[in-house]
Amino acid sequence: MISELKHFVAVAQSRSFTRASEQFHASQSVISRSIRRLEDRIGVCLIHRSTRTVELTAAGEAFLEDSIAILSRLAIATDNARRIEQGGFATLRVGICETALSSGIVKGIAAFRKEFPDVDLRLQAMMGNLQLDALRESRLDVGIMQWANSYPNDLQWQVIARHSLAVALPAAWGYPDGEPISLIALKDRPWVMPSKELASAWRDALIGLCRRAGFEPRIVAIVDDPLTARISIAAGIGATFVHDKGQTDRVAGIQLLHFTDPQGLPPNETAVVWPAGMVGLPLQGLIRHLAFE
Repeated sequence: MISELKHFVAVAQSRSFTRASEQFHASQSVISRSIRRLEDRIGVCLIHRSTRTVELTAAGEAFLEDSIAILSRLAIATDNARRIEQGGFATLRVGICETALSSGIVKGIAAFRKEFPDVDLRLQAMMGNLQLDALRESRLDVGIMQWANSYPNDLQWQVIARHSLAVALPAAWGYPDGEPISLIALKDRPWVMPSKELASAWRDALIGLCRRAGFEPRIVAIVDDPLTARISIAAGIGATFVHDKGQTDRVAGIQLLHFTDPQGLPPNETAVVWPAGMVGLPLQGLIRHLAFE
């Protein structure tokens, strides 16, 4: 079917059986029969034929876009397989949830790059729930994400870190650096919380922490991503909870403090996650370098 796709794309892009036959050094009848077989396979007409013009049907226009994508991915996969077989180049697309960033992950990626300098390592910032979709749709090869629940059966994983919580608050509030605080000290302060749509269970758990400390948090801002949360905190809008392996404490205008109250939450895990059955030296090397901190 691959040759039939190639013949169809050539005719569709050039709008000419003649130019397509010249491209493949084949007769026009061979190209025409190939596309007929393709139409029979999928059960739709792709091309309107006349003595003068070649026009795509509506189904043909849609099929052309998908065919180009399929042939492109096939070319990349073929090239990668050949190069890997020769011990050389490969592509590894890695998603990273911003809240999972830690010095251990940074060091692990640096060590991986040193061991596999010929691997085309492509890092993509992406929230964990979006990474799961991208892994299933083959838009990512590996995900590095925070996860506190069980993983789907079609994925494999290895926990590489566990984190407890801290409070990120505006540095301008003037709390002593390095000294743990009780959450009740923040009862009159404004709070920034994740949206219900993004993480309803997580939001409820964080609000529950405040309630167990003896107060109802005054929520003044709802955020959908870590960057917005950091900007909100640095701008003095309010405080929020973060994992103590994050980089929030290194952002100007933000203070990171641990709190003395019982957390009542299991430690959050950071894991490297990949599709079940996926193998290869680059993947094995990345997992090894991202070993548990």
